[in-house]
Amino acid sequence: MGDPSAGTWTAHTIAPDISRDGVDQHSDGLELADFNSDGLLDVVGAWEAGDTVSLHFHPGTSSSLLSEGHPSAIGWSRVDVALDIDAAEGVLAQDFDVDGEVDIVSASQVAGGGLTVHWNDDDMRTWTGVRLRESSIVSDRWLEAVAADWSGDGGAFDVLGLPETSRLYVWEQPSSGYRDTVNLETSTGSGVYEDQLDWTRTLVIRARWVMWAAPMDVDGDGDLDALLAIRRTSSSLPDEGFAWAENGTTGGVGGTWTIHYIGEHSANGAANNDRRQAMIGCLGDVDDDGDDDIVAPYLDAGTSTWSHLRWYENDDSATTWTDHAITLPTSLESRDMKGCVLGDIDLDGDLDIALTTASSPTSNVWWVEQTATGWDFHAVAVGGWESKLDDPRVADVDGDGDLDIITSGEESETGLAWHENGRCDP
Repeated sequence: MGDPSAGTWTAHTIAPDISRDGVDQHSDGLELADFNSDGLLDVVGAWEAGDTVSLHFHPGTSSSLLSEGHPSAIGWSRVDVALDIDAAEGVLAQDFDVDGEVDIVSASQVAGGGLTVHWNDDDMRTWTGVRLRESSIVSDRWLEAVAADWSGDGGAFDVLGLPETSRLYVWEQPSSGYRDTVNLETSTGSGVYEDQLDWTRTLVIRARWVMWAAPMDVDGDGDLDALLAIRRTSSSLPDEGFAWAENGTTGGVGGTWTIHYIGEHSANGAANNDRRQAMIGCLGDVDDDGDDDIVAPYLDAGTSTWSHLRWYENDDSATTWTDHAITLPTSLESRDMKGCVLGDIDLDGDLDIALTTASSPTSNVWWVEQTATGWDFHAVAVGGWESKLDDPRVADVDGDGDLDIITSGEESETGLAWHENGRCDP
């Protein structure tokens, strides 16, 4: 068998960053889902500079085309879901109209670009894009969307939008007529109207540049709260750092939401060395005690005395999280953490971390092994072909029994790629 700690990882391209009209496309957000019900995970990508949302079908684990490698990606057939999502930043895959087909939500980082639901019209080749209801006076820029039963009505999934600007909204689906629209003036104003989805939009809390969120009933009161990673702040807005937003509503989302911080946080105007700019976290039972903990990456604060990769232990209390620093190797002490996801990468029964970073001279894809005494860092992608990678995923792409790592290269020619774990290779 291969040994992932020995560096037996092989990078394969799913979709290269092919220049269009002289402009690199820059893949950003990604999501995994089985769109064609073949039991294999397909990949959705958001291409920020290309204003494109694309779907890439898994070629099958027995296909020789699966592992063609960089820069070829001929095995993954591609469908462009949309070519008009300005600065497509994030994507979400879920069956929103309860028809058995997986739909897609895309997030535009351009003011007024909105969140768009792309309805899957059965053949996965034809997609109908309709924006979520907005206001003619609101021009938010969106980073991601998170699906959950935020309203607590047991119906179809609702959507929480994560803003670059300052407003977190929940769009609640109706009990029927999921695709129904209403003709409204767009956020550009000037008498421009369009059909938008007739879902109920509620402002739940104000926060700036929310990089990540996850649904969790933190306080055990029966409704969903939101774990948040807040990258930036400004006057009168919540501090930078990880937090949870307490849903004070008894059924639904329309009540008062209250911010509670998890770990250190930094207020507006904090000195650079004291900033706690939260990045893309992940949720899982790190200590195997039956409840979910948070792995928390941060941007580099400019000091080696505070590790900007940590995990927060859930002490099964609405107010108590134990802060554990993860000691970084020297090569990462001054590098930005980008995103993480948990999975048992070495098949030893506990959760490890798949981690992406920016501008590391060693690697920007890592797996961080959980050991009896702490955490060991192992470079996955060695070389200069990936300079900035964002939100990773783990899945058994090649069907050999171990977890591989899927990445999106925002500033690299690789685009969407998967990194083959040699652990279970014959």
